[in-house]
Formats: sequence, C-alpha cells, structure tokens
Amino acid sequence: MNILWMNWRDIKHPRKGGAEVLTFGIFKRLVDRGHRVTWFTGAFPGGADSEVIDGVNVVRRGTALTVRAHAYGYYRETNDLDVVVDEVNTLPFMTPVYSHTPVVACIHQLAREIWHYEAAPGIAHVGYALEPWYLRPYRRVPTLTLSASSESSLRREMGFTGRIGIMPLAIDQYPAQSPLPLHQRDDTIVSLGRVTRSKRLDQQIEALALLRTPPYDRLRLQIIGGGTDEMRKSLRALAQRLGVQDRVEWPGFVSETEKRRLLAAAKLLVMTSVREGWGLAVSEANLAGTPAVGYRVLGLKDSIKDGLTGLLTEESPSALAQGIQQMLDDEARYARIAQAAQDDARGLTWESTTSFVERFLRDSAGGSGHD
Repeated sequence: MNILWMNWRDIKHPRKGGAEVLTFGIFKRLVDRGHRVTWFTGAFPGGADSEVIDGVNVVRRGTALTVRAHAYGYYRETNDLDVVVDEVNTLPFMTPVYSHTPVVACIHQLAREIWHYEAAPGIAHVGYALEPWYLRPYRRVPTLTLSASSESSLRREMGFTGRIGIMPLAIDQYPAQSPLPLHQRDDTIVSLGRVTRSKRLDQQIEALALLRTPPYDRLRLQIIGGGTDEMRKSLRALAQRLGVQDRVEWPGFVSETEKRRLLAAAKLLVMTSVREGWGLAVSEANLAGTPAVGYRVLGLKDSIKDGLTGLLTEESPSALAQGIQQMLDDEARYARIAQAAQDDARGLTWESTTSFVERFLRDSAGGSGHD
C-alpha cells in the first residue's frame, strides 16, 4: 500500500508525545513489510523540510495552525495513494471533505474536557462547542482508536456510526526483571509524561501532602517528563505552600534506561489525567513491574484493570491518597497485582499492533464513508 498519514507533529518534533511514538513505531514496521509511508506533518525550528527516517518519508510544512491547509495542497500534488490516514489531535485535517482516496481517521482520544485545561477560557468554550461539528464529516469514516472507552465516547458523544477498530497499544518490550517486592523498592511514586494542565499534577501534589502519617510520609513524588517553565514554577509554588517541596523531585526528561530504572524501583505510578486515549505511561510502568493508581476516567479505565493490575479512584486528591495507601498496606496483594500488571504489559507487542493496523488499512482502502 501507498499510505499518506497526516499528523500535526512527528517523531522529531520537540513537543512530540505518546501518540507520535506509537505512530512512528507502526510506520517503521509497515515499511519493513513493504508498504510506502509518507508522514505529512508540521514544521518546527531546525527541522528539515523533508527527510527519510527509518524508511519513513517525512514531509514538514506549516505551523500548528497552518499545517492542515498545507496538507490539502500536498494531497493535491500526490498521486497513486491507496489510503489517507487523518490523525486527529484536537483539530482534524478535514480529509473526508476533499479526498478522493479512501480515508481512515485515527483518533486516540477526543479533546472535550481537555479544552478547558489547555486553552484560554474563551477559546476553550468555542473549541468544546465546535468539536462535534468539525468531527461531523468523520462519522461514517473507518476510524482507529485505542480503547473501548474511546470507541464509546466517539459513538455516544460524537455520533460515529462507521466501523471503529480498537488497535492494541504497543510498547517497546525488553527483558524486564520480575517485580521487586514492595519492601525493596524506593519510597517513590512516579508521574510520567509531559507536564500539562490536563494531567492535573497539582492534584498529585495535593494527595502527597495528605500522606503525612508514617510510613506514607516518607513517600516522594518524582515528576518525569518535560513541560513549560510556567507549569513547573506553578507546581513548585504549590508544593512550597503545602509544605512538601522536599518530597517532590524533578528528574525531567531522562534516558530510556533511566526511565525504566526509576519505574522499576518506584512503588507506584500515579495518573490523574482528565482523560486519556489509553495511558501509555501505565503500560510502561507495568512492564517494569510497577502497578498504577489512577483516576477513573476514559482511557485509564482500560489501561488499569481495577483491582487486578492497579487501582482506580474517584477524581480527587483525597481519593488518590486513599488509593495509594490501599495499594501499599498489603505486601502480598501488592505482589500479586504487580506481577499481573507485568504479565499484561508483556502482551502489548508491536507485531500485534502493526498487524491490526495493516489489516484495517487494507480493508478500508476499498472505499470510505462520508457524511
């Protein structure tokens, strides 16, 4: 197949996230299987206009605001395509409106509540209101997503009626050691991912402040991942006000080796996002042998199997603090959950994900639906 895949960021973009890591991992393996893949994406300072990365043809045009207009122009210049994939990260490329080539949408998660955390108030209200409108052309387009939660959300909130494929998440597998016993682990809980408002790290710090009686008062929160100076300053100020500044650590961006070490040594991963497509950090922690405590929200309800591979809580710092205590107060139960989490993560392979996407694209290349 000759595949044109549109996404506003690529694997080298300074603000790439889990979506780009997953997308690129699939691309490399599709190329290995003999397919041609062009990744049309936005430009960034220092990035080449075009380059080939592991066999994937990367074309960069425009900014975060103009990349979609450039994508239309690029599509008009391109021939012999079998399928166009429109990866929707907040705003779509509107390919069903103009593409004569079969279209597949790739929607890891809807924006919905995220608008109110990541955009200015006026823009947030407009974005939230317009999301069902600008996704209307996709309602009958074959769509890839990451979880049953996301599929349900697309159908219930956006009125999707077309074929939706839930592709299994993939993570880089490695010979991870068996989970450490609880008493051998560091007194750390880990937050992993880009530091943004929709991740609600302020509530993790508030939960840490509630853990003030022994032995929980020894716990430290490690925040792994990048973010703006403004976000870091705000979170540091909150930790200072709550008196836990010495219990919050900021490793920032770390190497893959160091990330795996920190995850394996930690007692828990914590997740407090507004919503997720799945929750890549959960699966990465699980493979390292560390269970997660997270909010009962879309996506995390899929990646965390409540009581089996981790624990889900209600959306409040007090509930999160109670969940952390509950996970740590029974070493035998903790050991069972940690092992189940690792066993579950070992099944998330690139081979199964790539095969699913390949079949879905091939089946969709025969035609597409338009509203």
